Amino acid sequence: MTRKLSKKGGCFINDNAAIVTYCIQGDKINWVSNMNIVKVFGRNLKYYRNKMGVSQEQFADKAGLHRTYISAIECGKRSISLDNIQKIAEALEIETYLLFVDDCDKKDRKKAGGK
Repeated sequence: MTRKLSKKGGCFINDNAAIVTYCIQGDKINWVSNMNIVKVFGRNLKYYRNKMGVSQEQFADKAGLHRTYISAIECGKRSISLDNIQKIAEALEIETYLLFVDDCDKKDRKKAGGK
């Protein structure tokens, strides 16, 4: 199946019902491995939270979640519901897909709506 990809990046469900996430840098497409999606999400959550300059506890309060839950996500030990993914993205004030993008440099993240 042919898909039209966003110019920034994004995600979609492939023919095998797996989530596929990508980031476009110039003419190159960077794909996120489905096997690492929990770790990628946790690493990006920590990156954007630190960029905001807030602790896990402060961020958890802002997102309406528990601090230990945020810690477990950042360590790649917890899967996350769609509702909580949205809460986290809104609290970070970024596009949701940025939490799933791996290998985008910080400059491209900023252009795409990251801080």
